[in-house]
This record gives sequence, structure tokens and C-alpha cells, in this order.
Amino acid sequence: SLCDVCASFVGLHLFVTGQLDLNGMAVEEGTTSMDQTFLMHVMDLNDSLDEIETEEQLREFQPQVQELIDASTEKATVAFGKNDFAAAREQICQLKYFVNIERRAKEKLLAADIAS
Repeated sequence: SLCDVCASFVGLHLFVTGQLDLNGMAVEEGTTSMDQTFLMHVMDLNDSLDEIETEEQLREFQPQVQELIDASTEKATVAFGKNDFAAAREQICQLKYFVNIERRAKEKLLAADIAS
């Protein structure tokens, strides 16, 4: 559910930001520069989501985003395991974008369920 996704992300985000703060790698809004290729990918995902017109298309889109969330979570976990806090920070920042897209997709799906 949407609440589960949000709760999982909030818990992970609080843990990770706490760990990053302890290691002098705080994640503050607007202070992290993102790779332009990554940002273009996020824009493409948002455009794709905006263009979705059917519930079926939305259900096909969601697993793609979930794979990105899972991959970023795994990369962050590995980075923390290696004490590579810069890499962990980058993955958490990327994860925030993917979770936002997932939230928008679930809201769009909810709206489609209500409309039908």
C-alpha cells in the first residue's frame, strides 16, 4: 500500500540520514548535486508517468520503478557495509526521487480505481 511504501522509506531515510550525520555526510535539501544523466532519467520517468492513460499501463510502469527503488536500496546497503558514506548518500538521494515517482504512480492508480 501507499502507506507501507511511505513508512518504509521514512524509516530507512531516518536511519540513513542519522548514520550519514554521524559520519559528517549530512543530506540537506538543495545541497546535493545530482548527476545530469540521472536527472534526465528521472525526468523521463516522470514524463512517462504523466503520459499514462490506462490502469493497465500504470500497472506495467510500477514494477519498473520498484526495481529502481530496490536497486538503490541494495546499493546503499552495500555502500554502508563498506563505510562508503559518499556512495550511500548518493544512493539515498536517488532513492528519494524514485520513491516520489512511486508515490505519484500509486496516487494515480488510486484515482483510477475511484473513477471506475
